[in-house]
Amino acid sequence: MNGWELEQLIETPEELQKWLSLSGDEVSSLLGAQSSALPLRITPFYARLIAACENEQDAAALRKMAVPLAAETKLHPAESLDPLAEERYQITPRMVHRYRDRVLILATDSCALYCRHCFRRRFTGEGAGALSSNELEEICSYLGTHPEIHEVLISGGDPLMLNDTRLERVLGRLRSVRDGLVLRVSTRMPVVLPARVSSALVDLLRRMAPVWLVVQINHPAELSASFDSGIRELIEAGIPVLSQSVLLKGVNDDPETLMTLFYGLIERGIRPYYLFQGDLAAGTAHFRVNLKRAVEIYSQLQRQVSGLALPNFAVDLPDGGGKIRLHQGSIAGETEEGYLLRDAEGREYYYPNEE
Repeated sequence: MNGWELEQLIETPEELQKWLSLSGDEVSSLLGAQSSALPLRITPFYARLIAACENEQDAAALRKMAVPLAAETKLHPAESLDPLAEERYQITPRMVHRYRDRVLILATDSCALYCRHCFRRRFTGEGAGALSSNELEEICSYLGTHPEIHEVLISGGDPLMLNDTRLERVLGRLRSVRDGLVLRVSTRMPVVLPARVSSALVDLLRRMAPVWLVVQINHPAELSASFDSGIRELIEAGIPVLSQSVLLKGVNDDPETLMTLFYGLIERGIRPYYLFQGDLAAGTAHFRVNLKRAVEIYSQLQRQVSGLALPNFAVDLPDGGGKIRLHQGSIAGETEEGYLLRDAEGREYYYPNEE
């Protein structure tokens, strides 16, 4: 763990100004955004990455994902602090069982960088801290009596905010529940704090196999040399690495940017896994791409990108409807206000029409 970076996390507009040149309008927006449900936090590494971008468009894309804006205080009527209705499927305070064969564990509410498009605002950055021993035992007891569960998704927050000792305790206890239980660790750390991917962490993940690492990465400018170094060590140790990306307005909402990202990932041995349409998370309307335009972007990618480099395009249906693949046939109807999305059972869900 890079202790210096974690001690120097940027958490106020005044600290941010030491790393990035901010206009008067940006400072005003930052101050106004302090009422957002999600606090400001950026690693010095990511601030340097923004400053080092060779063109303004890349810098603006990275900055939009990391720097709060006053737009976060504007709420759309369809938005929610819990857009996936995770609380409805919460079995224990730190475990969600939405799908029959897998569960989600919230290992910590903390991240090294709070992404401004975060959908788990009801939990992230709220001070809940790391998973306790008692909470972990509750989870393992449940897993032990539910043999239909084959996969455990470990998320948060970012589980790699746990130090190696605590992370090993969590993974080791989960591994002891049942042979072959697949552990999936979701993280942004190789992107925002690559030094976290130490040789000790790589060895820990290797010993806990089968472990799949799923890294959220949204823009080609996030493919830094430091990112490459950590990913190379993980893959050489036999740890499979997948990516998931979020389609974000003003960040990656054009086929060329996404093509560059996806080919950049497979060149590094990372399999693009999911591209997500934005969830209806409170304060994120300025990130969401119009649904029809999003489908058109993906259709163009299908025509231009190889199957190996093409992730699944999906959306989590509002009100706990679950994940569906997005394509023109997913749209069951359309009005001036929005779209009706249909799941596999034929149920329909409303998704707003936003420009």
